[in-house]
Amino acid sequence: MNKPSDNPGNNPAQEKSTEYLFSEITMDLTWNTDVGETMTGFFKRLKTERCLYGMRCSECQRVYLPPRPVCGDCWLEMNEWVALGNQGTIVGKTVCHYKILDSLTGEPRKTPFVLGLIQIDGAHTTLNHFVEAPDPALVSIGDRVEIVFRDALQGNVGDIVHFQWLGPQAKPGQRDE
Repeated sequence: MNKPSDNPGNNPAQEKSTEYLFSEITMDLTWNTDVGETMTGFFKRLKTERCLYGMRCSECQRVYLPPRPVCGDCWLEMNEWVALGNQGTIVGKTVCHYKILDSLTGEPRKTPFVLGLIQIDGAHTTLNHFVEAPDPALVSIGDRVEIVFRDALQGNVGDIVHFQWLGPQAKPGQRDE
């Protein structure tokens, strides 16, 4: 019977070392894609009216933001655009302590930062986005936020820079000055 030391496969000192080869490659990862009729309409309205729009289902009256062509509950085609408010309520949040690149600037985002699940006034669904506050620890579920748009709108997702925290449990329309 062989002892473990007799079998070279069981001896870590005799294991083969693995050599890795690395090659630096620069890739162009730019895509042009059609976002579809519904999102094209959403971005056109965002750019021209500086306002978010959702789609309302004629059957259940549910308003979707981002808009979608078919109701997720009734499975009916939707075509009624609804102007929404520029404020909303934080219904979920997380404080992030890891660095990510800001898609607008290409620079690392300052940490910690808040990612909020935001229900815009007039919508039944939510958006995920950055929430700016003097101290991320101040931000709570139920707090109010307001959209901050970039100065020159381009009609794309980057037009919403972030949501500004309005203070603890602010009421709709109220700002913490």
